[in-house]
Amino acid sequence: MKLCLWLDDLRDPTTTEWIDSIPHGYSVVWVKTWTEFVDWITINGLPNCISFDHDLGETIDRKDGKDCANWLVDWCLDRYLELPKWQVHSMNSVGRINITSLLQGYDKHYARTIKN
Repeated sequence: MKLCLWLDDLRDPTTTEWIDSIPHGYSVVWVKTWTEFVDWITINGLPNCISFDHDLGETIDRKDGKDCANWLVDWCLDRYLELPKWQVHSMNSVGRINITSLLQGYDKHYARTIKN
């Protein structure tokens, strides 16, 4: 079973508005905070896909989607792992660019140095 981890504090990935954002044939797990994101991956390992939001509201940990992406990159780097398929569904255009740039940078690094 293919699994997509959906990071968003508000948008329910199973609603009609967002269901098309999940790749076809994937089941979805919805996490709303940095802590839930980190805990889920630490316990379960990498999902097949991650969809990032940037703004995670007023959470206790004060972390956002870019913090999650930073943690993911470090986690994968420490284990010599390729990132799962990823996308950014955030409406925050600057946040979307920042997360995308970070993850694209790791994808390029992985392809040049780790994969080979």
